[in-house]
Amino acid sequence: MITIDRHISRMISRHDCVIVPGFGAFLAQRLPAYYNADDKLYLPPRRTLVFTPHVTMDDALLSTAYMEDYGISHNQATILMQDDVRKLKNELSRKGKVYLGDLGVLSMNIDGVVS
Repeated sequence: MITIDRHISRMISRHDCVIVPGFGAFLAQRLPAYYNADDKLYLPPRRTLVFTPHVTMDDALLSTAYMEDYGISHNQATILMQDDVRKLKNELSRKGKVYLGDLGVLSMNIDGVVS
């Protein structure tokens, strides 16, 4: 079972970027409130979430989430996180898509690009 989504969700609620080392990054963009004149509605501020496979360096934010959640060392957290990333990649390869709870769906195209 892949549990990396709950760690990403928790960290993206606090930060605008969560990097999954060796995989990609989830980026949150804040959008201001606005008035929709066509529907005559005021819409509240919100955040949108995008994934980019181009940012893969380790900023230790995600391993920190593992450390906090499990009360383990940084080394142990890194090993667990890497195992979850491996599982995520395997599931994407097998199924072509993976559901990540509140984060949405990631899919892999025929060229192996994840979006």
